[in-house]
Formats: sequence, structure tokens, C-alpha cells
Amino acid sequence: MFPLLKLEDPYLMVPDVKNNEKLSHYVRVIEKLIDQCLKSTKRELQNINSYMYIFEKRVDNIILDLKKRSFSLA
Repeated sequence: MFPLLKLEDPYLMVPDVKNNEKLSHYVRVIEKLIDQCLKSTKRELQNINSYMYIFEKRVDNIILDLKKRSFSLA
């Protein structure tokens, strides 16, 4: 694509984020954006996890829990 472009090293150097103030600012902004975007997803995962305990129980325990609840409601 760029025939006259000659590189001494065929690879690009990895930027030093910790020492470069401009890059560290961008990294902080990107991390905040990612956190903001994931906020609703994390909340939904917490809601789903509140129902997942049922899959960890055995069938006998589920039946007993249902019986206890039905007796307590009656």
C-alpha cells in the first residue's frame, strides 16, 4: 500500500499507557464508558442469579420447599 514506507522494525511499538498522560486519560474514559454500558447488564445478571438457586437443589428438596410454602399460605 505504501511502497516507499520502510520500517526498521516490522512491528509497531506497544504504547506505554502508564507513563503517557494522553493515553492514560483515554484509557480512563474508555473504562468509564465500558462500566456505564455494562451497568444494566450487571443488574440483570444479579436479578437472574436470584432465581438460579433452584437449579442447585435436588428435586426432593424442591418438593419439600413447595409443600412448606403451601402450608404456610393456608
